[in-house]
Amino acid sequence: MSDSISTPLREFRVLLLIWFGLRVLVLMTHGPILDPDGYPMGLLTFGELINFLRLAEITEFTGTWPYFGYWVEYPPLFIFVNTAIHQLTAAGPGAVEQNYYYTLILISFAADFGNLILMRKIGTHIYGEARGLNLAWIYAFLPTAFIFMWWNFELWTTFFMLLGLWLVLSQKDISSGVATAAGFLTKIFPVMLAPAVWKFRERAFAIRYTVALAGVALAAYLPLLVLSPQFTLASLQSQLGKSSWQTVWALMDGNFITGNFGGLSDRLDPALATLQVGNPAVIPSGITFIVFVGIGLVFFLQPMRQSDRALVAFFGITWCVFLLWSKGWSPQWMAMLLPLVLIVFPDRQGVLWVLVFAAISFLEWPILFTRGMENPGLYLTAPLRTVFLVVLIAMFYQQCRPLAGRVTTQPA
Repeated sequence: MSDSISTPLREFRVLLLIWFGLRVLVLMTHGPILDPDGYPMGLLTFGELINFLRLAEITEFTGTWPYFGYWVEYPPLFIFVNTAIHQLTAAGPGAVEQNYYYTLILISFAADFGNLILMRKIGTHIYGEARGLNLAWIYAFLPTAFIFMWWNFELWTTFFMLLGLWLVLSQKDISSGVATAAGFLTKIFPVMLAPAVWKFRERAFAIRYTVALAGVALAAYLPLLVLSPQFTLASLQSQLGKSSWQTVWALMDGNFITGNFGGLSDRLDPALATLQVGNPAVIPSGITFIVFVGIGLVFFLQPMRQSDRALVAFFGITWCVFLLWSKGWSPQWMAMLLPLVLIVFPDRQGVLWVLVFAAISFLEWPILFTRGMENPGLYLTAPLRTVFLVVLIAMFYQQCRPLAGRVTTQPA
């Protein structure tokens, strides 16, 4: 028998077949199921797809698009694609809701396929072919990625984040900036790659990356600001009006709420975009912002090991510092943080940390929150997650700091 049967290429093909087959068969047998009132059931029950559908329906009812006739809390790339999908599925045959849900899920399916490929490429780049293949196998059966395919669009953002990271590792300055900008226009979080670029790449590379990122972002937002300044500014400011939710800050403020906004009719009034729901912050966000920016600067100014693994670890530190500062937490944000944990720790330790973190988050939502907003269990999950993030920062930093007795040269 030929030894080529067990080559990494063959094994990756097997992985792709299993990955693809699992998702297709689950989609065929447990696809979007609606109750008599049109609400999704089954795998979609605890997700946000119905919220996205309701936002898209505002265009149908008012004849105007987001950012032009009503404000939304999402960046333009996702919300325009979301609205276009609803317009197309509404014009097609069959049940509009099911067609819409299937289309969103299939786009997430495609995004996660890209994530799988990128995880292998990044792992191979940092560790070699064998470890890269192992990392792909781990990611392929990561429960969080599979769950979020049915719940939201987080895998789209993860794709642009990993694509930007891969292009930075490949020394592609302009294209990495464009990819990060696409992620920023889907959901703002991928922009947190920028500090790692400035820390681990030469200044000229970082400047070109930043110019590309800012240029694409401005090209997207400037027309909206010119054509519809009122609703565009309301959309940009909407997150600022939210009270704390699902964090230790929320416990201090007495806010037992999720990060959802109010009624759909509120979107038609720009003045309601910044209307605060819930209790005000005990510690003003401006003060915590200054403190955590200072913490971030402390890490940024430290000498670091100049390796691609250290770059990813520093990206992870940036993520964790942001999450510790953030007044809110949503479980789907795991989709972006946990791949970084696996890339830096592509072994049993990384898998264990990912599963523990996911268990804490899913305990909070959907288990505790669906049993009452003021569930005392929330006093356990938010502090546990906070401790987890602090420990994770320490673990990431261990992979960044210079090796003992070795001088580290910072990029010029």
